[in-house]
Amino acid sequence: MEKTFNPYQPIIILIAITILTSSIVYVEPAPYEILLFLIMVIALLSKYLNYSMVHLWPVLLLFLFTTTNIFSLFFMKNEMIAGRYLIITIYCLVAWLVFVGLFSHFGKDLFGIIFKMYVIAALIVVIPGIIGYFTQSEALELFVWNEDRVKGLFKDPNVFGPFLIPPAIYALWRMGKIRDSFVKFIGLNGIFLILSIGILLSFSR
Repeated sequence: MEKTFNPYQPIIILIAITILTSSIVYVEPAPYEILLFLIMVIALLSKYLNYSMVHLWPVLLLFLFTTTNIFSLFFMKNEMIAGRYLIITIYCLVAWLVFVGLFSHFGKDLFGIIFKMYVIAALIVVIPGIIGYFTQSEALELFVWNEDRVKGLFKDPNVFGPFLIPPAIYALWRMGKIRDSFVKFIGLNGIFLILSIGILLSFSR
């Protein structure tokens, strides 16, 4: 059953902060990973996770996917690398389950919160990255890879580029929804343009 959405609930604020830190991943563990683990624990203990039969097939298919990954360990050549990637895979699947449960509990309004924070998180790193790319400023060298590719606060521009695609598409989608505010339309247009430039300058494959 969908609950009344209150954007000022502590768990919602924590989710917003978590997404806001998602662009800071040049350190391990990243702030996002720590906060996401905290969300998992709180959501589980506070019963914020709801599931229905519509989730059955995705869960079964992901279980099958995980099982095949485990079977593939019998053919591994490097135990450390294989084990690390398996743990990361399981962690991502658990994170997916948690967010699916949260969306089922809080409803579609949670999507808006997450994507707005996602856009802000992307802009926070792409703007100094673009400026650093064109000015070659030493103060912004952290945002540029080898002086010729924008990487934000990621370790790899090949990951940074794809990170910018969802918020760029969201801005484009929001532009199509605007009917009564020219200022908002122009603002979203600017956001889409900035993120698109960031994607281009990352030169991600």
